[in-house]
Amino acid sequence: MERKRVYTFGNGKAEGKADMRNLLGGKGANLAEMNLIGVPVPPGFTITTEVCSEYYDLGKDKVVELLKSDVEKAIANIEPILNLNTWCASTHMLSTSSCCMYLAKVYDVFHDELTQKQRADIANALMYRGIQEHLDYMTGRANSNDWRTRDSNWNVICNVGPMYAAMVLLGEGYDDAMLLDCLEKAQVSLGYSMHYFAPDGCGWEGPGYTNYTLSYMTVLFEGLTNYFGDTFGMMDYPGFEGVGRSLAMTTGKENNWTIHCEDTPVPYNTAQNMFFTKFYGDYVGQRLNIEQIYKYPAAMKLHSYLAMKYYMPDAPESVEYPEELDVLYTSSQIGFSRDTWGDKTKTVMGVHGGYNMDSGCQVDIGNFFYEYKGVVFADDPGIENYAISYTTAYPARAEGANVWVVNPDSSYGQSLDGYGDLKMVESKKDGVIYSLDLSSAYEGYVESALRGFMLSDDRTVFTVQDEIQPFEGENEFYWFWHTLADITINEGSKSVSLAKDGVICKIYFDANVDFTITKQDVLTSLPESPKVEGQNQEPHAANMHKIVVTFQSNGEPITFRATAAPFNKTIDRDTLTPIDEWTIPGA
Repeated sequence: MERKRVYTFGNGKAEGKADMRNLLGGKGANLAEMNLIGVPVPPGFTITTEVCSEYYDLGKDKVVELLKSDVEKAIANIEPILNLNTWCASTHMLSTSSCCMYLAKVYDVFHDELTQKQRADIANALMYRGIQEHLDYMTGRANSNDWRTRDSNWNVICNVGPMYAAMVLLGEGYDDAMLLDCLEKAQVSLGYSMHYFAPDGCGWEGPGYTNYTLSYMTVLFEGLTNYFGDTFGMMDYPGFEGVGRSLAMTTGKENNWTIHCEDTPVPYNTAQNMFFTKFYGDYVGQRLNIEQIYKYPAAMKLHSYLAMKYYMPDAPESVEYPEELDVLYTSSQIGFSRDTWGDKTKTVMGVHGGYNMDSGCQVDIGNFFYEYKGVVFADDPGIENYAISYTTAYPARAEGANVWVVNPDSSYGQSLDGYGDLKMVESKKDGVIYSLDLSSAYEGYVESALRGFMLSDDRTVFTVQDEIQPFEGENEFYWFWHTLADITINEGSKSVSLAKDGVICKIYFDANVDFTITKQDVLTSLPESPKVEGQNQEPHAANMHKIVVTFQSNGEPITFRATAAPFNKTIDRDTLTPIDEWTIPGA
């Protein structure tokens, strides 16, 4: 039976579906599924990951020959989009930009296989459904929202598609003046968002959105290099030199953190980061990214072309791991720490401050990630399905993160305008301490709040401690720890055992107030929370469990501590040391 190499989608139909990520890649599988559930997505097609292997085995000419008939059928499938009156530019330009980028790639990659009429049809659609619409909004001839000039990833995504299309069509006999005008105005607009990666390389919306943004930015920079031989100074923006390592530096030994628009704990795709490591000659970053790609075979297969394209074959015989075990990305307010690098890694901790209500619609200042022996023992449910009321659903609320709420009601549980300034207080060989002032995050809920995170005991023990000054009167607190592990509560010792894949972790709870420990085998909202139909059905959230600790206060200060340690490790529970007195012994 002839192997199927091209899968089409559009008009509510799709040949693929969500569980075909290994074959179609994450984006191809998601686009197919969105069509099937009725989300309006422009028609298109996906070439399978298997074609990448065939490319290396058989060569370009043979693969083009094998794909020719399938691609012709797929191009026929996208013809309806060429005839649309609009690509939704008046709404937000995101769809318009995506249409521009994908159709321009078809025009560029299959240029010689397309008929003259097909090239003309695609070019006219790009010119007048995409590039002209983009110019109309950039020059004020038409009114829309400000996504093209915001300081977020939306800016990049709105501008890159028309820019890439303009580069592909330059010199092809179309209106070069219009194309150059688009390139100039889009480049100026991009300047509003180029501090996105400043000062250290991890986009301020977090690793998930950094990954998403890079899928557009690498296309842009490659296009500028290929068509003009110059990035026009754009690679000189602050923070870009750190982009190459950022995703690998914020991923555990085996898994990533599902913070901010991630819905699965598989390692981030870092093949695109290798563009930056190659540009800046960062061999250490190359090593980290290659190791990361090998952690996830599906990503390795899907993105091996990019990895080989950006690989630096002249690397030294021996490339060491980074010296630092602790990194604080001030742009995204994410701290990530580990006990060592490579196969010997056992303990990984991630902590998060920054703003609430980023583009992922998650209220989660103070959230944390904890991995031991390659098993994720603390995570969060990740992003909710955009097809439901995701901005008020469980994962968007404080109860959907590893934080706490007080006197719960229908509100989010933290201030939407809140900000937490994450600080790395101490970093030594044997451990690290972070502190996070949560007072802004809980403004209107409590008088003040401080959270501390620590790796200690030769980086084998993870501690999170809250110091809260409640308002006067009765206050009821709910403290949360989400996990994919099985939960066993040990009432006598006020502890919990977490077990997964043969690895056991113990969490010991201590406080200056009485408390009760319960668990949820299925994530369930608090009674006062909005009821959102279909929430928590994404695979990661559906498999997640939760520890819930409840305690009360009539205005007296609260100190609550959770200490995670390897099974059978003895820890000191006699004293609740204040966070500002924490210290790591040793040099």
